[in-house]
Amino acid sequence: ARKVRRIMLRWVAAGFEAMKELAREARLARIESMAAGSSAVRRWLQRPMVLSFDRWADVTQEHKEWKEKVSRCVFRLRNAAVVAAMGNWREALLVIAEERREELREAVAGALATGSLANLMRLARSKPKAYKDMLEEVRARRATTWALAPC
Repeated sequence: ARKVRRIMLRWVAAGFEAMKELAREARLARIESMAAGSSAVRRWLQRPMVLSFDRWADVTQEHKEWKEKVSRCVFRLRNAAVVAAMGNWREALLVIAEERREELREAVAGALATGSLANLMRLARSKPKAYKDMLEEVRARRATTWALAPC
């Protein structure tokens, strides 16, 4: 009895599946006949496809705009880092140049004070323009120091 029942259930399930397939085919045939007769129905049936392409175009445009914004932000970040690095580099160069000028100024002042002509000449040969500038600066400082000194 169980085996018979099992066979019957298989036949019932197969019959039910066949009936569902026939109903699906009938529904598709009815939709196709309606679409063939009416352009409005055809448009209504094609609407999901049109909407998906429309949404795809919108998403593509949004992605393009987002990519441009991100690339601009990245450029600004990179550019800001370069500008900051250049500013730090220039500041470092100014500090180094000022330190060198101070060393040169002390060397010229020391050479003039001690009368060490050899050091002064070596400095004059190695950096003539800087030497002339420092010599004038040291003379100007000494002149103002002597002028301000009480007599």
